[in-house]
This record gives sequence, structure tokens and C-alpha cells, in this order.
Amino acid sequence: MDSSLPDSRHSTNSTRLFWAAAVILLALNAFLTSLRSRPTMRDTGYLVGRVVGAGFFFAVLGLVVYGIARAFRKAKTGGAAARLVFWTMVVLFVANCATLVAQVPSPKPASTDTIVTDAERRGLQVDTVMIRHTAFGFLLPHPGPGFSANLDYQRQMDETFAAMPDIVAWAFSDNVKRQVLTIQVIKMQKVDEGAFRRYTNGFREGFIRSKVVDETVNWNTGTKDYQLTMLHQRGFYVKTRCIPRVDAGRSLIVCVGTTAFESDALESSRAGLKLIQ
Repeated sequence: MDSSLPDSRHSTNSTRLFWAAAVILLALNAFLTSLRSRPTMRDTGYLVGRVVGAGFFFAVLGLVVYGIARAFRKAKTGGAAARLVFWTMVVLFVANCATLVAQVPSPKPASTDTIVTDAERRGLQVDTVMIRHTAFGFLLPHPGPGFSANLDYQRQMDETFAAMPDIVAWAFSDNVKRQVLTIQVIKMQKVDEGAFRRYTNGFREGFIRSKVVDETVNWNTGTKDYQLTMLHQRGFYVKTRCIPRVDAGRSLIVCVGTTAFESDALESSRAGLKLIQ
């Protein structure tokens, strides 16, 4: 009998526990960050923005930290990667607890007409040229041949937004270039300028230890969008572009978020995001 088998099983179980704990800490980090809002802005739109921004940020951070470690050959094995992501989430969890100054109410439960259906969750169509969603009515250029669906990141985001059935997200990554692209959709009863600005305020504050490089909110007849560029202290850029759909009975906000170490990476996908009929 191979005496190494018990050690191998122990290592596998340990790795699974680290990954499971990291996912739980990811959700807790996103939740705690969503509570750290200013008393004057305790409304649903703002809180939804905080949750979406925090969920995107913490999941991406784990992926990027793992990518950095692999680049320097510090996490060659799945077990090492799991421990690295776990301890990253622990540090962020402690930082969140230390800076939490007030508890705010959770966002109101989604109404029946804003719940994302199973068909909508499965409705994203991806080919080598374009990514589109007919029911939500948006499309954007595919980020490139190196990108594919990232199931680990997808699972983390699903866990983060599990308590908010009006939010759905999809995740893609290029592991060679260490780049990430996400799409988030938030169904809402009504999107007007006030609701959109409250959402973007919350989204921006979901990020921690990141410097705002550029931020614009447009609400004009021809252009309605939000663009945010953040530079994290680890040297990677987190960029987001959100556009609102204001149609009655079909209101939503769709955001494309990208993460890369080059400031101009994935610009075509963000700029190419548009609404369709």
C-alpha cells in the first residue's frame, strides 16, 4: 500500500477547506463593506451599489493576488493558492471589522418584477466576436481569444450576491495576462438620474485601498453612463463602465468591470458596451 495516500487525501481535504473558508470570507467582506456607508446615504440604491462594488472588488483581489504569486512562483500548487487567497481574505476581513463605524439596514428585498429569472441567468450568449444578452438588451465586444469563463470566480460572485435575487453577474479571465472581465446586471423598478447617481456613489465606496484615478457620471439626452478608474496599491487597475436602461418595466443597470496591470487594457469591451432593443 502506498503510504503517501493518507497524506495526499489530507492535503486535498485541507485545500478544499481553505477554498471554502476563502469563499465565506469573500461574502463576509462584501457584506461588511456594504455596511460601512455614511448615515446620510442609507438608501437602497446606494447599498446595492456598495454590495455590487464590494463583491466585484474582493473576488477580483483574490484572483489577482493569486496571479501575482504564481508569476513569482510562490503558489505553484492548488493548496498554496488556496492558502494565499484565504489569508488575503482574512487580512481584508480584519481591516473591514476595524473600520466599520456604523451598521446600516440591509437593502429592501427585491420585488417580484425585479427578480432575475433562471432563464435570464442562463441567457448570456458568447461567441468569438461578441457577448450579448437579448432579454436584458445589451452587447459588448468579446475581450479576446485568451478569455474564457472563470468558474471559480463565478462561484464566488454567485455566493456574494446570493441574498440579492435582483443581481446577476458573469466572470471571464485571461490567466496568462492576469486580466479579468465581469458583467453585472441589477434589475430595478425605476432608474432615474437620482437613483443612478446613488448607485454609482455606493459602487465607488465598495472599493478599499484603491485610489480614484478618474470618475465621470453622465446623464444627458445622448449619453447616460458611469465610468470609474481605480488603482489598487498592488499596482493593478480596476475599471468599470455602467449604463442604465430606463425603459418602463425593463429598468436595469448593466456594468462591465475589468482588471489588468495595463491602464488601457480591455478598453474596447468597456467602450463598446451598449444597449440594444
